[in-house]
Amino acid sequence: MHIIKSVGVLSVAKITGLMYACMGLIFAPLFLLIGVLASAAGQCNNPLAGIFILALPFSCPCSMGVIGFIAGVIGALLYSPSRAGRAALTWRWSCARRL
Repeated sequence: MHIIKSVGVLSVAKITGLMYACMGLIFAPLFLLIGVLASAAGQCNNPLAGIFILALPFSCPCSMGVIGFIAGVIGALLYSPSRAGRAALTWRWSCARRL
């Protein structure tokens, strides 16, 4: 059995930010499609809405990556507050058998 005693704050934050940015890449075409369909429906006559619809898929991965990085920092600090940032991952080996 392996027990994780602490995690590196920046290591967790980088991985979490990267995973959130990848989710932003997955969801960006969906947001673009919804925006184009709403614009084609003719409900909005604002010319800035088209610019926003085209800018959203490019800003979505970046903003989700930043949110993921911040969430990773907070989560890692809550998980291991005493050893934050000392090691990327610390294992404790447990060889005791249960009856």
